[in-house]
Amino acid sequence: MENKNNINGFEEDGFEEEYFINSDLNKESKNESLYKYGEAIQKPSLYEVVLINDDFTPIEFVVTAVKEIFHKDDSEAMRITLDTHNSGEGHCGIFTREVAETKMISIIDLARESDYPLKCVMYKKSK
Repeated sequence: MENKNNINGFEEDGFEEEYFINSDLNKESKNESLYKYGEAIQKPSLYEVVLINDDFTPIEFVVTAVKEIFHKDDSEAMRITLDTHNSGEGHCGIFTREVAETKMISIIDLARESDYPLKCVMYKKSK
């Protein structure tokens, strides 16, 4: 039988995975990279979720939806809604792709359930 060392509940058999943070790579932007076996693993891309203005969805509905989906307080939800109304776009937040997609789909579905044509898009943020 093969002899294995048990360290902190993990068997050491030559296949353990080690991860560490190296913050010396890019000190100017303080961008930390996660490494596995000495190779860089890229941070996930970020996406901005943006509401698009229409002339039919009531302001009250948009405020409520922003509070519910994006967990914003009353004043922040109203600011996003008014930005949407006044400038045509309301910036709701920056998230990883999966979270951004989920929030975008959730707010569109909520609007459709209430028969409103509210539109929401996501844009990839440049690094």
